[in-house]
Amino acid sequence: MKKNLLFIAALIAMQSLQAQDQAVTPEVKPIKVEIHGFVGVDAYYDTRQSAMVRNGSIYLWPQAPSLDMDGNDINEHGYSDIDAAHSRVGIHITGPDAFGAKSFAMVEGDFLGKSG
Repeated sequence: MKKNLLFIAALIAMQSLQAQDQAVTPEVKPIKVEIHGFVGVDAYYDTRQSAMVRNGSIYLWPQAPSLDMDGNDINEHGYSDIDAAHSRVGIHITGPDAFGAKSFAMVEGDFLGKSG
């Protein structure tokens, strides 16, 4: 019986709070969705083989000479690369105010690429 009385009292309290909330906030802000982000493209040419990590995003140092059977340095040749590994996309959502607080949500994804 006590549980039923508590449940009924909670319902009455919620109804009175809802009625007060409607009287205080006559204007309801609409939900607003914004999409943002960027695509970062890197292009480079290196005259020597180098030690790099994160798909060439972080340059460490040039490789030491490594001689083949004829005495030629196999690390002394250039290479180029282009990628869009530094890309980001996000969604920012703003909604109506709730109990005097502003409501919003933000989700972002960063696409650095795989290591290897």
